[in-house]
Amino acid sequence: MKRLLWIAMGVLAWTVTAAEPPAAVTATPTGVPVLQGSPGRPGRTRARHRDLNELRADIAAEKIPLAEELAKWEDQLIQARRRLDQTQRAADSSAIEMAGLKSEQKSREDELSYIGNLLDEYIRNCETKTSVSELQR
Repeated sequence: MKRLLWIAMGVLAWTVTAAEPPAAVTATPTGVPVLQGSPGRPGRTRARHRDLNELRADIAAEKIPLAEELAKWEDQLIQARRRLDQTQRAADSSAIEMAGLKSEQKSREDELSYIGNLLDEYIRNCETKTSVSELQR
Protein backbone atom coordinates (compact mmCIF):
# COMPACT_ATOMS: atom_id res chain seq x y z
CA MET A 1 0.00 0.00 0.00
CA LYS A 2 2.87 2.37 0.80
CA ARG A 3 4.41 1.54 -2.55
CA LEU A 4 1.23 2.58 -4.31
CA LEU A 5 1.11 5.82 -2.38
CA TRP A 6 4.66 6.60 -3.42
CA ILE A 7 3.80 5.79 -7.02
CA ALA A 8 0.76 8.06 -6.85
CA MET A 9 2.85 10.86 -5.39
CA GLY A 10 5.43 10.33 -8.13
CA VAL A 11 2.78 10.49 -10.85
CA LEU A 12 1.39 13.65 -9.29
CA ALA A 13 4.85 15.22 -9.12
CA TRP A 14 5.48 14.19 -12.70
CA THR A 15 2.26 15.81 -13.87
CA VAL A 16 3.16 19.03 -12.07
CA THR A 17 6.71 19.18 -13.41
CA ALA A 18 5.78 18.00 -16.88
CA ALA A 19 3.17 20.70 -17.30
CA GLU A 20 3.21 22.43 -20.60
CA PRO A 21 4.67 25.83 -21.01
CA PRO A 22 2.21 28.61 -20.36
CA ALA A 23 -0.46 28.97 -22.96
CA ALA A 24 -0.22 31.83 -25.37
CA VAL A 25 -2.21 34.90 -24.47
CA THR A 26 -3.95 36.68 -27.27
CA ALA A 27 -6.05 39.78 -27.16
CA THR A 28 -9.55 39.85 -28.61
CA PRO A 29 -10.88 42.87 -30.44
CA THR A 30 -12.55 44.00 -27.22
CA GLY A 31 -9.18 43.97 -25.43
CA VAL A 32 -9.94 40.99 -23.13
CA PRO A 33 -7.01 38.54 -22.97
CA VAL A 34 -7.81 34.92 -23.90
CA LEU A 35 -5.65 31.87 -23.13
CA GLN A 36 -5.07 29.42 -25.90
CA GLY A 37 -3.92 25.86 -25.06
CA SER A 38 -1.11 24.06 -26.82
CA PRO A 39 -2.03 21.53 -29.51
CA GLY A 40 -0.51 18.54 -27.59
CA ARG A 41 -2.68 18.98 -24.51
CA PRO A 42 -5.53 16.45 -25.23
CA GLY A 43 -3.05 13.62 -25.81
CA ARG A 44 -1.22 14.28 -22.57
CA THR A 45 -4.47 14.48 -20.66
CA ARG A 46 -5.58 11.12 -22.00
CA ALA A 47 -2.22 9.59 -21.10
CA ARG A 48 -2.46 11.03 -17.60
CA HIS A 49 -6.00 9.70 -17.22
CA ARG A 50 -4.81 6.30 -18.41
CA ASP A 51 -1.96 6.36 -15.88
CA LEU A 52 -4.34 7.42 -13.15
CA ASN A 53 -6.79 4.64 -14.04
CA GLU A 54 -3.96 2.09 -14.02
CA LEU A 55 -2.85 3.34 -10.62
CA ARG A 56 -6.42 3.11 -9.32
CA ALA A 57 -6.67 -0.45 -10.67
CA ASP A 58 -3.40 -1.37 -8.92
CA ILE A 59 -4.66 0.10 -5.67
CA ALA A 60 -7.96 -1.76 -5.98
CA ALA A 61 -6.12 -5.01 -6.74
CA GLU A 62 -3.94 -4.63 -3.65
CA LYS A 63 -6.83 -3.69 -1.38
CA ILE A 64 -8.41 -7.16 -1.50
CA PRO A 65 -5.36 -9.14 -0.31
CA LEU A 66 -4.64 -6.51 2.33
CA ALA A 67 -8.23 -6.64 3.56
CA GLU A 68 -8.07 -10.45 3.72
CA GLU A 69 -4.80 -10.33 5.63
CA LEU A 70 -6.26 -7.74 8.01
CA ALA A 71 -9.30 -9.95 8.61
CA LYS A 72 -7.00 -12.92 9.31
CA TRP A 73 -4.99 -10.91 11.85
CA GLU A 74 -8.17 -9.62 13.48
CA ASP A 75 -9.44 -13.21 13.82
CA GLN A 76 -6.16 -14.24 15.41
CA LEU A 77 -6.42 -11.30 17.79
CA ILE A 78 -9.95 -12.30 18.78
CA GLN A 79 -8.83 -15.89 19.42
CA ALA A 80 -5.85 -14.73 21.47
CA ARG A 81 -8.11 -12.48 23.56
CA ARG A 82 -10.49 -15.40 24.16
CA ARG A 83 -7.61 -17.58 25.33
CA LEU A 84 -6.39 -14.77 27.58
CA ASP A 85 -9.87 -14.32 29.06
CA GLN A 86 -10.19 -18.07 29.68
CA THR A 87 -6.78 -18.19 31.32
CA GLN A 88 -7.55 -15.19 33.51
CA ARG A 89 -10.90 -16.67 34.55
CA ALA A 90 -9.20 -19.97 35.40
CA ALA A 91 -6.54 -18.16 37.43
CA ASP A 92 -9.18 -16.09 39.22
CA SER A 93 -11.33 -19.12 40.02
CA SER A 94 -8.33 -21.08 41.26
CA ALA A 95 -7.32 -18.13 43.47
CA ILE A 96 -10.85 -17.99 44.90
CA GLU A 97 -10.85 -21.76 45.38
CA MET A 98 -7.44 -21.57 47.08
CA ALA A 99 -8.72 -18.90 49.47
CA GLY A 100 -11.74 -21.10 50.28
CA LEU A 101 -9.51 -24.10 50.93
CA LYS A 102 -7.24 -22.09 53.21
CA SER A 103 -10.17 -20.81 55.24
CA GLU A 104 -11.53 -24.37 55.50
CA GLN A 105 -8.11 -25.61 56.62
CA LYS A 106 -7.96 -22.88 59.27
CA SER A 107 -11.43 -23.79 60.56
CA ARG A 108 -10.44 -27.51 60.75
CA GLU A 109 -7.29 -26.60 62.67
CA ASP A 110 -9.37 -24.51 65.07
CA GLU A 111 -11.78 -27.43 65.54
CA LEU A 112 -8.89 -29.79 66.28
CA SER A 113 -7.45 -27.35 68.77
CA TYR A 114 -10.86 -26.94 70.46
CA ILE A 115 -11.39 -30.71 70.67
CA GLY A 116 -7.88 -31.18 72.06
CA ASN A 117 -8.55 -28.56 74.74
CA LEU A 118 -11.88 -30.23 75.62
CA LEU A 119 -10.16 -33.61 76.03
CA ASP A 120 -7.44 -32.10 78.21
CA GLU A 121 -10.09 -30.48 80.42
CA TYR A 122 -12.06 -33.74 80.62
CA ILE A 123 -8.96 -35.65 81.72
CA ARG A 124 -8.17 -33.05 84.38
CA ASN A 125 -11.76 -33.22 85.67
CA CYS A 126 -11.64 -37.01 85.76
CA GLU A 127 -8.37 -36.98 87.70
CA THR A 128 -9.73 -34.62 90.30
CA LYS A 129 -12.93 -36.66 90.82
CA THR A 130 -11.22 -40.04 91.30
CA SER A 131 -9.93 -40.91 94.68
CA VAL A 132 -6.35 -41.77 95.35
CA SER A 133 -7.20 -45.39 95.91
CA GLU A 134 -8.70 -45.73 92.45
CA LEU A 135 -5.62 -44.46 90.67
CA GLN A 136 -3.27 -47.08 89.26
CA ARG A 137 0.31 -46.99 90.18
